[in-house]
Amino acid sequence: LHAEFVQEASNTDATAGTPPVRIPPSPWTRQSGSIWSTQSTHRLPHGSVIGELSVFIDHPFPIAYRCESRCRFAALPCESVQRLLDLQLGRCCSRILQFAAGKLRSWVHRVDAAADWMHIEGGRCLYKKGDRMTGFFVVLSGRLVVLEEPALTSTGSPVHARHGSGERPPRRICDVLQRGGLCGELDCLYDAPEFSETVRASRDTEVCRMPPSLLKLVAAEFPSAILHFSAKVSQAGRSPRGPPSASRRTSIAILPADETVCGSQVCRQLHGALSRCGKTVLVSADGYLSEGRLDQSLRTMDAHRVARVLTEQEERCRWLIYEAEPAVTDWTRLCLRQGGLVLV
Repeated sequence: LHAEFVQEASNTDATAGTPPVRIPPSPWTRQSGSIWSTQSTHRLPHGSVIGELSVFIDHPFPIAYRCESRCRFAALPCESVQRLLDLQLGRCCSRILQFAAGKLRSWVHRVDAAADWMHIEGGRCLYKKGDRMTGFFVVLSGRLVVLEEPALTSTGSPVHARHGSGERPPRRICDVLQRGGLCGELDCLYDAPEFSETVRASRDTEVCRMPPSLLKLVAAEFPSAILHFSAKVSQAGRSPRGPPSASRRTSIAILPADETVCGSQVCRQLHGALSRCGKTVLVSADGYLSEGRLDQSLRTMDAHRVARVLTEQEERCRWLIYEAEPAVTDWTRLCLRQGGLVLV
C-alpha cells in the first residue's frame, strides 16, 4: 500500500511547558529523534510503534507524547490499516496485539496469567464453608450472597433441626456483594486452609479469582498495594453486616402459566404501573425496553456480556421486569435466576 509518509515534529524546549505532541488515531513508527510519554516519562526507542491500539479499537487514547529533539515518523493512515485488516485479518490483528503486549511489563503478564475469570449461574455456590481455600474473588458483575451455615452437632446433624425430621434449618444471609465487592479475602490474608463462609450467586455473576500466589507477587512488586488492599478489607470489616434491605429487591420475573396467557400484555401493564413509582425497565428475550423503545438485543450475546448488561440496568433503575417465555427455554431459566421475585 502506497500510503506511508514521513512527518517531522520537534519540541526541543520540553521543560518550558510547551504543548505535547498529540498522536492522532493512526499508528506511527519513530525513525529518529528522542520522544517520551508525558504520562509515564518512558522514552521510546527507535522503531517503536505508537497509536496501534487507537486504530485497532477506533478510539483515540488520552496519551500525550513530547519530543525532546527533532523526530521523524512514518505514519500509516487509518484507511490503509483498515485495508490491511480486510486483506489479512489474522496476521494484522496478531501483529498489533504483539506490539501492545510488548509494551507491558513482565509482572502484568504474570498477573494476567494468574487471574481466573469465572461465570457463576444464579443459584449455584461459588464455594462452601470447609472447601479448600483457592484465593479471594472480586465481583465484576451480578450479585453474591454470603450465607451463614448452621452449627452442627457431634453426629453431623444441624443443631436447630427438628427432632427426628432431618430438615436443615434455613441459611441466614449475612451480606450481599455487588460489583466491586470482595469475598474470601480474610481467608487469603490469613492463609487459611479452608473457606470460613459459604458464598452463593443470587444472580448470574461474573467474578475474578485471585490466587494466593498472585497476592504474594503483588506484595513483592508493589508493597504499597497491600496497604490499599488491607484498608479496603478493614473498611469492609467495620461496616455492619446484616440481611439485605427490601429496597434491593428490584427485579421481578413474570412467568406465564401456559401458552394461553399473554405475558407481554401483563408485563407492559406492570411496567406502566411501576413507572409511576420510579424508573422501570422491561427486559424481554429480544432486548430490553426502556421508556418505550427497543435498545439492544440479548439473544446474540454471550453469558458474560448478558450478565454485565443486566447488572448495569439493575443498578440504574428502581424496577427491572423480566418477561419469561411460556416454554422452558434458556431465556426462561435466565429470568428465574435473575428475578428476586417470581410472579406466575
